[in-house]
Amino acid sequence: MFSTFKQEIIEALKETYSGKCFVRIDSLRNLDEISEEEFSSIIIMDENQADMNFDLSLKSKIRDTKDKTKLILLITNRDGQERSFSYNGVDAITTASAKEKKDLTLTAIKRRIAPNLAKVTPLLK
Repeated sequence: MFSTFKQEIIEALKETYSGKCFVRIDSLRNLDEISEEEFSSIIIMDENQADMNFDLSLKSKIRDTKDKTKLILLITNRDGQERSFSYNGVDAITTASAKEKKDLTLTAIKRRIAPNLAKVTPLLK
């Protein structure tokens, strides 16, 4: 379902946040079932194809989400070129699907999760 690179990112995130928050892994097909109110952060992973024409359900989710800081969009590129993508106020983290980019990618994702998790962490105690 996911590339090796994305799977490694997912496993590292699960390891980091296990016991700290609920982690749900799902596909873009079920994106419309994910409620903004249920999660402090929603990480969406996709791959750049044909110069990134966003999936319609992805565009809809971005447009309909009130708190855009909850959306963390990771776009990978197989060709290794760095690109930037932004849609309706959401800037994507973009990276080549390369093992040497894993730590930088994880750090970028964690930086976006941290303020969202801080908002709800006092409520969990």
